[in-house]
Amino acid sequence: MVKAGPSLAAEVRVPVTLPPPWSPLSDNARKVRIRSGMSMGDVADALGVARSTISMYELRKIRISRERLEKLAELYGVMPDELMEVGK
Repeated sequence: MVKAGPSLAAEVRVPVTLPPPWSPLSDNARKVRIRSGMSMGDVADALGVARSTISMYELRKIRISRERLEKLAELYGVMPDELMEVGK
């Protein structure tokens, strides 16, 4: 007869991690920019980056920092969550 020991599941610890300081923008980010009436060049000038950076954010080829995300959301007049990939 096999004696039951402590459950292995009880010994597994899930590490708590903070969200990264950067994330991909959602497909919605481009729509929000267009709705705000701004071109990629306008946004780039306001953020102090190259137009290609804005393009790469919207195409999700690079990730955006929290700081820049907050500036972008403020510029568009939306909450940062509206620009993010939620649950990704």
